[in-house]
Amino acid sequence: MISIITPCKNLVSEGRETFFRKMMENLKNQTYQDFEHILIDSDSRDGTDKILQEYIESGLIDVYIKEKDNNLHEAINKGLKIAKGEYIYVLNTDNYFATNDFFERSLKAIEEHDVDYTHADKIIIKRDESEPSVKKGDLRVAFFRMPFRWQTMLIKKEVYDEFAPFDEKYEIASDYKFMLQMILAGKKGYYFPK
Repeated sequence: MISIITPCKNLVSEGRETFFRKMMENLKNQTYQDFEHILIDSDSRDGTDKILQEYIESGLIDVYIKEKDNNLHEAINKGLKIAKGEYIYVLNTDNYFATNDFFERSLKAIEEHDVDYTHADKIIIKRDESEPSVKKGDLRVAFFRMPFRWQTMLIKKEVYDEFAPFDEKYEIASDYKFMLQMILAGKKGYYFPK
C-alpha cells in the first residue's frame, strides 16, 4: 500500500482549487488504487473545507486532519506519523500526474531494479498557460541544488523511518536535507526519463 500525504492550505484564496480538483481526478484514475490518502489542512478559513468535504465523502481522502501548522514540512511530518503504507508519496495540492500509471510503473521499477525510490521529470504547467517547461532529476547536481523533482518521487517508508521527520527549522530546504541524507547513506533510485 502507498500512503499519499497532501499538505493543504487555502485552496480558494491562493487560486489552487482548479489544480486541486485536477489532482484528485488524476488520483481517482490511477491504475494502482491500493493507497490511503492523508490530507493535512493548515486550518484553512477560505472555503477549502467545503471542497475537501466533497472528496472525503467520495472516499478519495481517507484521513483528514485540520489543525494549524507552521510550515509545509510540519504538515508532512504529521502525515508520516500516521502513514500505514510501505511507500510514501507527497502530493502537493497543485500537482497532478502526467500519466495514469505513475504508481504502477514506480512500484514495478522499485521491485525490478531493487531500489529505494523512483523519480521522474517534472512538467511545469504555468498558470498563465504559457509553454510548459520540464525539470529533470539529476543525481550529479545533488551537492549544488535539489537533485530530484520531489513531486515525482515514490519512496519506501523504511527510508522515511530512517531519516524523518523533516527538520522543520529549514522551512524551504527540509526536503533537500532529507534527500542529501538519503543519497549519502547510499540509497538507490530509479529514474523515469519522462
